[in-house]
Amino acid sequence: MKKQYLPFLVCSSVFVFSNQVSAVSLDYAVEAGISASNNINRASDDPAAADPIKDEVLLMLGELNVLDNSSKNDFKLGMDVRYLNYVGDSFEDDTRANIDLESRWGIVDESFSWVVNGYYGQVAIDAFTVETPDNLQNIGVVETGPDLTIEFNDVNSLILGYKYADFYAEITDADYQSNLYSLSLERRLRPTLTLSLNSSYEEIDYEDNTTAQDFDEARYFLALASRTATSLSALELGQIKLEFDDNSDLDNEFKQFTFLRQLNSRNTVDLQLLETIDTGVRDINRETAATVFITNDLFVNKQAKIGYDYNRTDLQIGLDIFYIDQDYIRDDNLDRIIRTANMYITYGTPVSLQVGFGYTYFEQDFYITNQLDQDDVFNLRFEKRLGSHLSAVFLVENYNRETRTLTDTFNIEETKYILTLRYADKI
Repeated sequence: MKKQYLPFLVCSSVFVFSNQVSAVSLDYAVEAGISASNNINRASDDPAAADPIKDEVLLMLGELNVLDNSSKNDFKLGMDVRYLNYVGDSFEDDTRANIDLESRWGIVDESFSWVVNGYYGQVAIDAFTVETPDNLQNIGVVETGPDLTIEFNDVNSLILGYKYADFYAEITDADYQSNLYSLSLERRLRPTLTLSLNSSYEEIDYEDNTTAQDFDEARYFLALASRTATSLSALELGQIKLEFDDNSDLDNEFKQFTFLRQLNSRNTVDLQLLETIDTGVRDINRETAATVFITNDLFVNKQAKIGYDYNRTDLQIGLDIFYIDQDYIRDDNLDRIIRTANMYITYGTPVSLQVGFGYTYFEQDFYITNQLDQDDVFNLRFEKRLGSHLSAVFLVENYNRETRTLTDTFNIEETKYILTLRYADKI
């Protein structure tokens, strides 16, 4: 029987620890609106496919964001709950929630802390089809455990950690629990430069062993990191070794390079290169959930990202480009290359009129099965403030997907219009 307690565990963790926040910044918002779509089921032009369905959706949304960056605690919480009423009954009415929690609690000065991280939200069930309300499932993951730091002197320290994780998926048989033990020996070469030798050992136990195989993972890597008020640079190099229940094993390199720099008060650039073995959900959050496909298979994950942000009072520009190569260990049919590009431009202020344009390109190349999906999403957004806390938002979004196989090419197009009233405030 599928477990159902994990969403409640995420929520209870949020409220238990949020009561201990000391220096909090809290934002909340409520929205009410209506949207209209000319193809809400995203039917393709395949003659055998269902006909496009036009429908309207009434929506209600509540949103809460909490941030605490006190000297003792780090607490970041984002959560929203939305209710969708499909006027024409194209789909069943639905309530969706997203909870994203990152927290570290200082218990004994800076030497002993407790981590509680969690995510609950929705991701696609089938990566080979377009995302619609009937191709979504709820997932949740909670990670918690202590970190102990032993300072030998001003420059040398030892960090010991333990994390228990529990992952839940509503449909896919990928539920698991894990125990992660970690050790890091650090040396501060300069006030902003740290060299560390790291090792970890993780035991992963799947609930359904008929479709997934338990395994242990050992990871060893050397890390060099430089942090200043305006930049972060880090290089990690090492090895990963997996041992499965059937006594088979797998080795792979672990590499990660991170660069983030605030060039000045308006310009920021970041770059990331990564090669690792992944379950797909270890670092999931509200930003990454859109590209996650839940499976009980492991994959070698190679990823590159480059980003740029420009921020001025009346002008914001952003660009993020990703290249992801996922090589699955057991099921080659899932192997895919993902290429994405996200761009947005926002001009003006909501007090007068703010206009935003966004474009997203998302490509999935399932090169083993010879299926290529290419998505183009354009949106145009207008926001006008009606009062000190009330604003009206009008959004036009055009979605296009082209799917190519060895024998056919199909296209999907959806245009929708969304009008919402939003009330936002701080406490």
